[in-house]
Amino acid sequence: MSAPVYADWTENLSAGGFFVRTDRRFEPGHRLQATLSFPGLLEPLAVDGKVAWVRTASPVTAGGVGLELTDGPGRERLSQVVAAPAPDAAAAGHGPFRLLVVDDNERLVRSYQRAMERLPCLRHAEVETTFARDGREALELVATRGTDLLITDIYMPDIDGYQLIERLRSDPATAALPIIIITGGRSDERKRAEALGVDAFLLKPVLFAPLMETIVSLVAFRRHYETGV
Repeated sequence: MSAPVYADWTENLSAGGFFVRTDRRFEPGHRLQATLSFPGLLEPLAVDGKVAWVRTASPVTAGGVGLELTDGPGRERLSQVVAAPAPDAAAAGHGPFRLLVVDDNERLVRSYQRAMERLPCLRHAEVETTFARDGREALELVATRGTDLLITDIYMPDIDGYQLIERLRSDPATAALPIIIITGGRSDERKRAEALGVDAFLLKPVLFAPLMETIVSLVAFRRHYETGV
């Protein structure tokens, strides 16, 4: 692509393709290369494909394109990600993958929790999700329980997302913690987040169920190759 597209998966991972959220205009059949990555779980993976379908943005759905992958090393590697079995974390000596979500919107948090309860892939998954209401509570949880990945909103009372990231990045113990920020997509938000060392962006509205399915798939993939089981 001639310019970067900040996107999050809004459909389940598939060996054949995936949905990319973007404001750029593409026509069906357009060929492009995309780079998949996920902080702390998946190193950048280049895949080739073509636009199979286009979805127009609406008040309840994000606009973007469905990308159909062509055969090649990228598609083969993605197939391994999708097909990786979930290992027995206890037998392999692993604890659960710890995810911390920071958001002060109680209604949104309840929606996240309901979505998680309904996901079949989470019933036996080694992913532990904890919620914090603001940056101060998040710092306390990181200090007492630790986390492997942090997803945070920007605008919160007391300590906001920017301040939270500044404190985490200034502490040697958490300086390399993978952090995803939830943003409305404004350029000033992205610039400030980039300056603070954010690993990735999630554009609002965030669809939490597909996000959790993606995390579960990638945790299984990583542990499969760490343990060989």
